[in-house]
Amino acid sequence: MTRWHDDYSDLKTDSLYHKINARMCLDHTTGFQNWRSREDKLHVHSIPGEKYAYSGEGFVYLQAVLEKITGKGLEQLAHEIIFNPLGMKNSAYEWKPSFEKDYAISYAKDGGVYSKDKDNEPRAVSTLETTFADYNTFLTAIFKKEIISESSYYEIFSPQTKICSLLQVIEDDKTKNDEYKNVKLAYGLGWGYLETLYGNGFFKEGRGTGFYHYSILFPQSGMEVLVMSNSENTGVIFPELKNILLEINICLGTGLKKYPIKTMPNTGNCCTSL
Repeated sequence: MTRWHDDYSDLKTDSLYHKINARMCLDHTTGFQNWRSREDKLHVHSIPGEKYAYSGEGFVYLQAVLEKITGKGLEQLAHEIIFNPLGMKNSAYEWKPSFEKDYAISYAKDGGVYSKDKDNEPRAVSTLETTFADYNTFLTAIFKKEIISESSYYEIFSPQTKICSLLQVIEDDKTKNDEYKNVKLAYGLGWGYLETLYGNGFFKEGRGTGFYHYSILFPQSGMEVLVMSNSENTGVIFPELKNILLEINICLGTGLKKYPIKTMPNTGNCCTSL
């Protein structure tokens, strides 16, 4: 049985998709929409490589290519390359029976409870189940270059494509396009990029069905921040969190400034099980 994300028949008449490469999938310049639908079939909306447009479809497209090349599914690849080497025993891209005894439910803005999604096919961008401890282990390993080479680290965390409109990433309806221009917002390979007076920051974010997650690394100051929550009201904690972080950084002498980064709808690479 063909999984929905293995179906690329709509691209048969598309004249641009053959120009897409792995780097474009990771820096969100494929030209694909974020997600396909019955009304909006998968197709390339702009010339690949020309401009940033966040696309979950781009990540899944790269997943499908890697699975075909290696002959292994995403779940197997993730365990072989990341989960097993790092001892991430409570992480998977598909629901496991062992998760039944301890998992988080998520809440809507009005306090309603979402039903837990347990039948998703493994997708690189949106179905990771994990815990705070496991994901922190992953971030720390990235920080210390434990699972990637020096050259790969440099490529991943170097700006690949400039983000011109700050409204794409800043969570403020009143934000003007020229605000925060000094952070030089961009996207690397799978990670967002910004610059501050106290070092470059690399962020990854995701949200869906009540789960809101955000992480950012500051290698030059030796700091990382990870927020994982199960409520659509998570945004209310960020002002206070910002103040706490500023106080900590003043004590440490780093003076790190926090910028309000927005989570992208229906994206992931973070997790839904806490």
